Amino acid sequence: MIQEMGVADGLELAKKRLPNDTPEELLIELLEVLEFIPLAITQASAFMAKRRKTDEEEDEFDFQDAVAALKAFSFVDSNEEDTMFSTHRLVQLATRCWLDREVPSETERWAFAALNSVATHFPRPTSHPDARYFTLGESLLPHAELILQQQFKMPSKEVELARARLLNSSGRYLHWKGSYDEARSRFQESMQINMRLLGERHIDTMTSTGLYGWSLAIIGHNPEAVPMLERLVQLRTEVLGKDDPQTIDALSDFAHAIVTTGDLQKSEAMQREAVARSERILGRRHGNTIDCMAFLAQVLHQQGKQAEATTLQREIFTVTLEVLGPKHINALMAEGNLASMLSNDRETYNEAYDIFKNNIQNKGEVYGLDHRETSIALLATSLLLVLAVPSSANTDTSKALFPRGVTTRKELWKPKVGTHWQIILSQVLTIPKGGAKNLKPNVPIYDVDLFENSKQTFDALHKAGKYVICYFSAGSWENWRDDRNSFQKKDLGKTLSGWPDEKYVNINSPSVRTIMAKRIKLAAEKGCDAIDPDNLDGYQADNGLGLTEADTISYVKFLSKEAAKYRMTTGMKNGGSITKQVLPYVGFCINESCIQYSECDLYAPYIKAGKPVFNIEYPAGAPNVKAADKRRICSVTGAAKGSTGFSKVIKKMNLDSWVMYC
Repeated sequence: MIQEMGVADGLELAKKRLPNDTPEELLIELLEVLEFIPLAITQASAFMAKRRKTDEEEDEFDFQDAVAALKAFSFVDSNEEDTMFSTHRLVQLATRCWLDREVPSETERWAFAALNSVATHFPRPTSHPDARYFTLGESLLPHAELILQQQFKMPSKEVELARARLLNSSGRYLHWKGSYDEARSRFQESMQINMRLLGERHIDTMTSTGLYGWSLAIIGHNPEAVPMLERLVQLRTEVLGKDDPQTIDALSDFAHAIVTTGDLQKSEAMQREAVARSERILGRRHGNTIDCMAFLAQVLHQQGKQAEATTLQREIFTVTLEVLGPKHINALMAEGNLASMLSNDRETYNEAYDIFKNNIQNKGEVYGLDHRETSIALLATSLLLVLAVPSSANTDTSKALFPRGVTTRKELWKPKVGTHWQIILSQVLTIPKGGAKNLKPNVPIYDVDLFENSKQTFDALHKAGKYVICYFSAGSWENWRDDRNSFQKKDLGKTLSGWPDEKYVNINSPSVRTIMAKRIKLAAEKGCDAIDPDNLDGYQADNGLGLTEADTISYVKFLSKEAAKYRMTTGMKNGGSITKQVLPYVGFCINESCIQYSECDLYAPYIKAGKPVFNIEYPAGAPNVKAADKRRICSVTGAAKGSTGFSKVIKKMNLDSWVMYC
């Protein structure tokens, strides 16, 4: 006969085999069912312990059962660890169609569940991404793209805020992958949603505002970021305190945005304050402090304070290398910036070249050869070779380094100060019998219209040992050009004074820049040695687009980089007020009427830098020029003060073939 146990003994036996949190009244009820038989208690307890599930475990078991069924019917696939699952697009579409047909009221609920899930799991925006960040971002981006396309019929506040979070996160990831314009667009939409639903003082609104303002300033070089980031500094100071890392970060971004206004000294002072605060709160080797130091090094470099900038950048690279390793994105950026600074000093050319080579290799492995950052490193290295120490060996090495499909020439043309020239824009240049050597005047440089003249004409000029500057308007839309329909209406501003067939264009527009990139490529295909991009000084006029000096500086940098891809020199057209800022990016300046307006001093820095100023004056009555007018133009005093060394031509306003020299 089997001996029964008492209540106390039965409870003791059951508790040994079941979790401590099992309610005693349930145990007693169980013991009564088992009639207090020891063997029955032991077996039942063992079975229950094995099969006992918490809510989370139950969900996990249910999930595994569901996945097993889906895999059995080939509806989903998974990796070996069953940690990542994928479904074919047709399966997703079929499921969506079934849901819309059978339970349409549930569609938006599940869409929100998907949106919230992706927004929750997408890696948060960061300035210091690691390998896991990119792995997770890469796997989730396709899902983010799909769910962001979902059109909710009546989006709730929760839906919109989840969307704002995902726009921020995916935008930051896209920025790291080189899609800067798309990233900026997402930051802006996120900011607008948060501002409307949460107000400007909410932490999420400040985050999205910071990302949008940062992208405008750092990538877009847009001065609109200045008041936005100034307000952000104020808000974060009030809400978080002046020494909060997010406040310091906003201060650093604001300081960098100030660069777009041209006030480099103010930017430097603010950046130094950001570095000091961050070092005191976080330490000098912290990633946020290093970011502030990097911006400080840049603004020092822009002011010509090379020694301090280079010393600081060396420290940044060393610390980043030690803390993050050579293949971390921040280390690659620091490495490239150091090489760029070293390339400005002949004594450190070789070191710059060695660092650039290593940077190309590392960026190629991390980013891929087609990424913008890798292309920048390739371009910088190639230019260093052909500009710094021109030689056939370096040119060959440069060609080997440069991306496939980019047309290159032996070396970048550097026109000399004082060289005679001719400019003809209203006529097609006609090559006389016997070749371009018989052209009158017989000068070494011709500036002619890019569109109206043929490659054969340029080849003839080159055969005669002459250089070709190709003119096109980079700052205006012209109603007679073949590509006039490529411009979007929203990118057109007011009509140019005195030129009824031209309108100013938005030089910040990606669309406009794409058109200009095609024009520069055409110049390369025709064999131009340099480009003469006209109407860059629209910021001085009532342009209807709000263009500023900072916009033009950014635009000149863009044009210069595009032309450099094909080994063409870029010239600056007028724009005396920004001479200092654009001087490093151009090889010469073409000025109109600085003697007439007594402002040649503005262009004298070009001559001091060994870069020519090609000056055009349009005296009244030309071609019948008064002797007094010619003396005034050919002088270097009075109204012509500052024009020493200028390559002067006297022309009619229509810029036909007539010319007079001093």
